[in-house]
Amino acid sequence: MKFKHLRRLAVCYGLVGLAATGSPTIAQNVAQPEIQTFTFSHLTEADIRTGTKQYLVFMQEKETGTISSLSLWERATNLIEKDGEKLIEVRQKWSSDDDRFRRTLYSLNHLSDFTPLTHRTEIGADKKLSVFRFDDTTVYGDEAVPGNSVTGFSIAKQPETYNWELDIEIFSLLPLSEGKEFSINFYHPGSKTPPQPYIYRVTGSEVLSTTDGDKVDTWMLSIDYDGKADTTFWLDKRDGALLKMKTNWGKFNRYKVRLDILTGTESAS
Repeated sequence: MKFKHLRRLAVCYGLVGLAATGSPTIAQNVAQPEIQTFTFSHLTEADIRTGTKQYLVFMQEKETGTISSLSLWERATNLIEKDGEKLIEVRQKWSSDDDRFRRTLYSLNHLSDFTPLTHRTEIGADKKLSVFRFDDTTVYGDEAVPGNSVTGFSIAKQPETYNWELDIEIFSLLPLSEGKEFSINFYHPGSKTPPQPYIYRVTGSEVLSTTDGDKVDTWMLSIDYDGKADTTFWLDKRDGALLKMKTNWGKFNRYKVRLDILTGTESAS
């Protein structure tokens, strides 16, 4: 989970302790100099997992076990060709009874190294539009798109910066193994927090159960947000697909669970 979304949730659900910290605090889990920033190269069509997956996203209060803020999250990955270049296309749709969390996202990325080209978001009942373009040095609002709300936006980036909205697609391509660490330069389009590397660690493995009773062996990839929150991703050892995510955050846990996986939420103490 990125800080921008953590902060938005904090405001919506009264978790003011985290919201008051400000983005510089939550973003302190940056990579140490001795860990080389991870990049992809020479990816091919065979490396990309295409198709559509759906996840249930919700909050659970630790003390009572009460579940709230449910959303249905759909992600579809495809390979397309544009201007003679093979690109990775990712479409996302968030469905919710809360207008603040209804949104659609569209992202294009180079196939060879997964670096981003464009990112488009429409959010809320009024479908507020934000369209960003990426080049080697800058993320900026696309002035050629009518109705774009971020035409004056610009922030510097590094060539190895990845779109943080596509973290789970990137995780599926990592060469995961026990104890391995990855420094990944991420940026959430539109955030005032500049692109920077974050450390993800393989902290263990666990077998999850599907709704059909099958067992799936997973890697647990974790990130700590400077002690304010931490997130673990359960990734299928066979293909890197995200099966489950849990963020431990103050009085709440936040989950993303693929619809064929048992949620495994915690009972109230």
